[in-house]
Amino acid sequence: MVLETDMGIVFWNQEDTGQYSMKSAYKWLQQKKESWQASDSTSVWAKLWKIKAPPKTINVVWHALANCLPTLVQLQSRGVQVPIECPICHEDSETILHNLVTCPFAHRCWLTLKIVSQGLFSDFASWMVGIFKDTSAQQQAKVVTLYWALWRNLNDLVWNQKSSSVNKTVAAAKQYLTQWSIAQGRSSMALLQPGHEGDGDCIWVSPQQNSVKVSTNVAVFVNKGAAGFGLVARNTEGTLQKQSCMPVQYAQ
Repeated sequence: MVLETDMGIVFWNQEDTGQYSMKSAYKWLQQKKESWQASDSTSVWAKLWKIKAPPKTINVVWHALANCLPTLVQLQSRGVQVPIECPICHEDSETILHNLVTCPFAHRCWLTLKIVSQGLFSDFASWMVGIFKDTSAQQQAKVVTLYWALWRNLNDLVWNQKSSSVNKTVAAAKQYLTQWSIAQGRSSMALLQPGHEGDGDCIWVSPQQNSVKVSTNVAVFVNKGAAGFGLVARNTEGTLQKQSCMPVQYAQ
């Protein structure tokens, strides 16, 4: 955004182009607030925006770093009268750090993903600084996707009374990242990697040379008298060839 006023043209000095962007504005605000050291902040933001992961997963981290993720403690601090006990473990207050990192359930998820940052952390931002220093770009994509899975798991429990296991939560994060990467054309072989017993992954095996494999799935919604049918076709290299889905109504 470049503004023209009676006094001339106004440029946004946080971007070389002079154009306003939400990313640079938020980075500037966080540095002004001194939520963590500028050098660490620059490193975290620079890496966050470069992570090759689904936008919605980065959005969760964005809100968490800004202390805007609506955990129970955050809601209470803004005048909403709610209990602050974590609905998953019932052992501690539901802060951002607790929900995404220190809750026993979250901690087991991180151990399953084999990503652990050493040291003690007083808030989510300092944990992120440590994680980004200790992990590769590929691991960082897994990190932000697991944050999204943990946040989704909490909301499923609160709003839909649906609970999940550690293995299913980690597997959901890994599968979502893999499918997104394939759709972006960044990792056509991602689903060909061997899984580990008990991790909940569905492993795709490539077909014979010069052939196409069609994977199908069906979901049935008994209460609505409806079902859904979907298929995905991939070639030997795992490249997407065709995808389709179709709703089906049936008499109850």
